[in-house]
Amino acid sequence: MACGQSSLLKRGQHMRVLLVGRPQLALRGGGDKVVLLKTQEYLRKIGVDVQITYDITPDYRGYDIAHLFTLSTWHAAKRAYQFRIPFVVSTIYWDSSDAEAWILSQKPWLIRLIRSLLAKNKGIWNLLNLVRNTLELRRGSLAKLPQSLRVSLAGYALHSDELKHRRQILEWASCLTPSSEIEMRHIEQKFGGTYRYIVVPHGVEPWFATASPDDFIKMHNMQDFVLCVSVSMNYRKNQLSLIKALKGTGIPLVLIGGVFSKAEHDYFKKCKKEADTNVYFLPLMPQKKLASAYKAARVFALPSLYETPGLVYLEAAVAGCNIVATEIGSAQEYFGDLAWYCDPYDVESIRRAVLDAYHAPRTGKVQQHVLQNFTWERAVRLTSDVYKMVLEGRF
Repeated sequence: MACGQSSLLKRGQHMRVLLVGRPQLALRGGGDKVVLLKTQEYLRKIGVDVQITYDITPDYRGYDIAHLFTLSTWHAAKRAYQFRIPFVVSTIYWDSSDAEAWILSQKPWLIRLIRSLLAKNKGIWNLLNLVRNTLELRRGSLAKLPQSLRVSLAGYALHSDELKHRRQILEWASCLTPSSEIEMRHIEQKFGGTYRYIVVPHGVEPWFATASPDDFIKMHNMQDFVLCVSVSMNYRKNQLSLIKALKGTGIPLVLIGGVFSKAEHDYFKKCKKEADTNVYFLPLMPQKKLASAYKAARVFALPSLYETPGLVYLEAAVAGCNIVATEIGSAQEYFGDLAWYCDPYDVESIRRAVLDAYHAPRTGKVQQHVLQNFTWERAVRLTSDVYKMVLEGRF
């Protein structure tokens, strides 16, 4: 059931809020970390006393309300529930089972066989994931090993009974704040039941609209290309399929992203092997430089296996790009008929969508639509309104 509506929180009304990110964010970034940091930034602008923690079991003393980000925060939710601390959850969720099955199908036969055998003993599989995640999170630094182990143990506990634990988060929460109605319907279908919620869309900084392409063009001597941006190069973001889709078209493709683990390094090598001379790989860059890249591009394409909806879509749209988004997830609720959509499992579908977007005029309609509906200021004012409703018991 959807929560009711109320007036926005007025400047000067003080409450103490603790924002809780999944423990992995203490060691690396992610889209949910951007949402968390922007929530803190804009809450402070309207006078809310707010702090951030990535602790597995946070200390809630002195706070009026907690705000958890993702359904990978079971320990934090359990602690809040036990101590009767009201909390809101930004779900940021999409079932990854179809994506994981497809990713496994792309691996060598021996890995598929081992995974198939281990699937019969989930305990052993989760234990191996514990070891792998610990080593990847520490990323070469022995000093990070104890923290990486604690984070991985928390993930191990969550995944030991994932469906049950995530359902408990949904049930214990005072209110959910999914980023779309599509996401909420997906959660209800996956976990069953109905939950208190208000949709709080993700946002974007308006200044992407006024960025200049000149810096990027001057540095790389490129413009009117297809751009793909992601924190990391991996199967879920599906850059390899995008490379295959544009092969032979002669259209320049610029891929911006990082490589943080062995699995991502292996995937990156596959991308480089598949790429022709029209594909350019660039490392992650600061937001101001990234804005210049968006401005220099003609099309932004990210054919992920799923997105909810993907903050980079919003940034690229505000910068004026034509948008090619995955049809799996919530992007269509954000962009409607102002974007092009592709089946991420079908290279030909990706190719058609990108070519259609590339040859279409840039009308500015998607830019105006996003600026009017999806800014961080608007999103965080809705969020502060939810806090007030929870604390006043108005459901």
